[in-house]
Amino acid sequence: MRDGLKAKGERREAEGGRRKEEGGRRKEECTRHNRSTRYFQSSPFPAMTKTFAERIAAMNAMYKLPAHAQPTLPGEVAERLMKFKATLLDEVHEIDEIVRMSKNGGAPADIAVAIADLLGDVIVYCRSEALKYGLPLEEVLDIIMDSNESKLGADGKPIYDANGKFLKGPNYWRPEPRIKALLERRGIRAAAK
Repeated sequence: MRDGLKAKGERREAEGGRRKEEGGRRKEECTRHNRSTRYFQSSPFPAMTKTFAERIAAMNAMYKLPAHAQPTLPGEVAERLMKFKATLLDEVHEIDEIVRMSKNGGAPADIAVAIADLLGDVIVYCRSEALKYGLPLEEVLDIIMDSNESKLGADGKPIYDANGKFLKGPNYWRPEPRIKALLERRGIRAAAK
């Protein structure tokens, strides 16, 4: 019996050592995570707990940009779209700078940062623009992604042509009718001029 208790004690001691080792690994992983997010900790701004959409709404309000709770077409839609196009083209032209950086042997981290910044800016501009029109962008994106997934073949795999272009499968459906139905359910309206 004494030998059995001794063996049990040794097992507990060994288990405790493993737990301590695992705890140390977890602590190291957390420390690594904290180092990678250090810029949040040293930021003069408080930690953000709002969703991306809420932060965009706050940004639009801060900069006194239009924002609508329901789908709304402003009277000057053509003018607004031309301004948005110019903004996006400015961002798209940054790709040339990134390509130049890549061809001239830029540091991989600098290239990745430039790409991330470019893509992030485009997403912010698009989400802000959607709010100006009161478009439920996340729901629209769900419809578009569902449509993209409907392009697969009957076997659930992508279909390619000879040039590698994706082809539409037998179950493909266009997203526009469903987007229209969504906006109509949300009460699309024209803004007063």
